[in-house]
Amino acid sequence: MSPKHHHNKKVYNAAAYYKLLLSSSYLVNTNKEKCRNSTPPNTGTWNNSKNQQQNQSIDPPVNVGSEPFNPCYFEGCPNINNVPFHVYPGSPLEGDLILYQDCTNQHKGARDFATLTTEVDSPVYAAEPGTIIGIASGNPNTGPANVVSIKSDFDNYLTQYVHVTALPGLTPGMHVNTGNQIGTVDLSNNSPLPHVHMARYIPPNDPNNPFPPSPNDPNPLWYPTCNWTLQGGYTTFP
Repeated sequence: MSPKHHHNKKVYNAAAYYKLLLSSSYLVNTNKEKCRNSTPPNTGTWNNSKNQQQNQSIDPPVNVGSEPFNPCYFEGCPNINNVPFHVYPGSPLEGDLILYQDCTNQHKGARDFATLTTEVDSPVYAAEPGTIIGIASGNPNTGPANVVSIKSDFDNYLTQYVHVTALPGLTPGMHVNTGNQIGTVDLSNNSPLPHVHMARYIPPNDPNNPFPPSPNDPNPLWYPTCNWTLQGGYTTFP
């Protein structure tokens, strides 16, 4: 979401957007905090460079069609944070990340990331290995969001990469590795600046889900969680 004072402005370059923020009267603190976390087990070391991002190929489809996914978006839907803390081994964007909107009860399960060089059509990468279970692509800027949804190899949680146009040929059932390019940044759903909205959801049958579905529920809810970060860290803004 764009800041309250600038929701009618459309800015297409992240650096220009942050310059606009710094000039805003509502910002009272420009201190930046570097968020770093330890390497999660069995994920190796992440080097956020272009060569490292592109050194693995995307695996062919292993199944056909999208899996059901019903994210809990409605008002009052809680973030479920009593789940194991998750550290993504990779990054959705190349370069030093800036967090410009954090995960809250109004921004469910999600954090918004950009860099000072992020633009429309900047590459977007898988932050962990997993299987694509859904793609929404081809929507205009004023339409619904374009999304790539990936189920994690680590724990079957689902990550959505939003405001992302999927790469041509990318289909549900394909397996991706950490650092594989999955798409490019767009401004779908009236995005105020080029960025990736990255959201994490708990599988309905996860033992940590306090609201397990009924056995006969054909479309159970996936609840969001804020209990995650990126191994490479990010700078908060301001």
